[in-house]
Amino acid sequence: MPAPYTCEKCGESREWTRVPFRIRIAYRRDECSCEREAREAAELAERRHMTYETLMAHSGLTGWLRDARFNALEARPGMEEAIQAAKDFAGLPLSGDTLILSGDYGCGKTHIAASVCGYLIRRLVRVRLLNCDQYLKAVKDSWGKNGGERPAPPAGDVPLLVMDELAPNNEMLHGSLQSELYDIVNPRYQAGLPMLVTTNQRTPSALGDVIGGRLLDRLLHRARWVDITASSYRMREYSERKRG
Repeated sequence: MPAPYTCEKCGESREWTRVPFRIRIAYRRDECSCEREAREAAELAERRHMTYETLMAHSGLTGWLRDARFNALEARPGMEEAIQAAKDFAGLPLSGDTLILSGDYGCGKTHIAASVCGYLIRRLVRVRLLNCDQYLKAVKDSWGKNGGERPAPPAGDVPLLVMDELAPNNEMLHGSLQSELYDIVNPRYQAGLPMLVTTNQRTPSALGDVIGGRLLDRLLHRARWVDITASSYRMREYSERKRG
């Protein structure tokens, strides 16, 4: 490990932190006080130039997802741990961890993820929600000479990326589609940027059977996995209307 670094401006001594970088070990120098103050001032200035509307317009949230709020969530039995985990995950400053929410259709995982996005956007933090199923379908449609326009991947430096609907089906993804997701996840993993993942696959092994071991390995390394056991709110509302 390199010797401690002494800042020429403030005189503070700082250690180096080991970070994964491809197949090697790299070192990142910890910030001193003056560097931290300069970064925070620059980040604050940037956030002040970004309005709530601009952040929301570029977030990928559409329809009712734009209005998702923690205080509007109906904490049905089986959701409590996931809601608390999401609130902890959304606390500022964001960590470099990953939160994975699994559960059946209608259990509320996307609503919880959208609530995290809304919470951060109201605090002028950039987020991006990517519907993985729709994104990969658009990528497949772009293949071939008569294919459609290739979708643009989410910006790699967005503070929080939400990967919604990862592996909604049990069929293993084509190798090229696995690579598409890997090219999104791996740079964030290397940079220590947080991700929030929702999936219908209830266990890590089931998810790995769809997305492949290489991608699963990076998602799980710094992850907390919470399985939501709540039943579908859509089916419940349907049953209530039918009885009514």
